[in-house]
Amino acid sequence: MPDSTAGGFEVKRIQVIVSFRETAAFTETYGFTGSQGTVFLEGQRIIPRNHASDTVFIFMHPASTLNLMPLPLATFYQSQAENPSITHTPAGDAYDLTRADLPPADACMFIAAHTGRAQILSEWIDPSVIDEADPDTRDTAFDLYAEEGPKPPYSADFVAEFRARQLSRMRRITETVQDQLERLARSGGAEVERPFIVHRTLADPRFLDPSLEPNDRQPGRCYLGNPETVNTGPVGLARFSTLRAWLSQWSPDHSRADAEDCVARISCPFLVIENTADDAVPTSHPECVFKSATTSDKTFLRIEKATHYYREQPKQQAEVVGAIGSWLEERF
Repeated sequence: MPDSTAGGFEVKRIQVIVSFRETAAFTETYGFTGSQGTVFLEGQRIIPRNHASDTVFIFMHPASTLNLMPLPLATFYQSQAENPSITHTPAGDAYDLTRADLPPADACMFIAAHTGRAQILSEWIDPSVIDEADPDTRDTAFDLYAEEGPKPPYSADFVAEFRARQLSRMRRITETVQDQLERLARSGGAEVERPFIVHRTLADPRFLDPSLEPNDRQPGRCYLGNPETVNTGPVGLARFSTLRAWLSQWSPDHSRADAEDCVARISCPFLVIENTADDAVPTSHPECVFKSATTSDKTFLRIEKATHYYREQPKQQAEVVGAIGSWLEERF
C-alpha cells in the first residue's frame, strides 16, 4: 500500500485480514462472509513512520469499507463490550454476545454521526409512498419533490404529520418483514431468507428547509448530492435489504444499534463532535447522544463550517484531528 501523510506524520498502510469462525445456519452476503464457516474482514493497519505509538483506533461500519473515510465510530459495540446483554438477534436467531468476550475500548468517540441507521432512516424515508411495490403510487400532499407537492418553509404541524407518516411507513415494512419470516418458518423448507427493495429513502424536510434544525449546511443539498436524485437512486440508504437485516439495522422498534440508548451503558471517556455544516447528520442527533451519555467524563465539541465528509476542507480536517489528539492526551 502507498505511504501518505496524516496528522503531520508520514504513515504506512499495511493490508490486514482478520478471520474468525462463524456458526450461522446460513449466509446472507456474497463472498467469504461465512460461506465456508469463516468470516474474513479486510482492512488496513495505518501506522506512523519513525514514530513510536501505543494507541490503536478501531474504525468500524456495518456496510462500508472505511479505510479512507475520516472518523467513524461504534457505541453499540462499546455498550455490549462493557455490559453484554444480547443473546438473540431481533429476528430471534441465537447470537450470544454475553459469551463473546468483547474487549472494551479505553475511550469512545462520536464524530459527525447520527444516532443509528434505524432512527435516521425513519427521518429520511419518503412517506408519500403508498404502495411498496409501486413507488410511483404516491400521496402528493407529502411528496417533497412533486411539482404540486409542499414547498418550504414547512409548518410545525406539517413536519409533525410528515414524521408520523414516515414512522407509519417504517412499521408497515416491518410488519411485512415479520409476516414473511413467520411464513418461511412455518413452511419448514430450506428457504429461510428473502431480499427486497425499499424505494424512495431520502426525503427529509430539513434538506430543503434550512429553518428546521438550522446550521451552516447548504439548502437543497445533502451529503450524497441532490436529495431528490438520491431519493430514487440505486445508492439510497437501505435500498437493498433482507428480512433479518431490516430488523437488525433499519427497524426503529427492533434495532439495538441506537446510540442514544447505547451511550447510557458505557462508562469510558466519551467525545462527541458536531460539524456545524453537516449535510447528513441533523444537529439534534449529537446533542441528544451527548445528553444521554451517563459517563462522568464526556466532552462536546463543534467544528465550525465542517461538512459531513470534510470534503475539500483540509482546515477542518486538521482541526478535528487536533481536537481528538488533545482530548486523548489529556486522558492517556
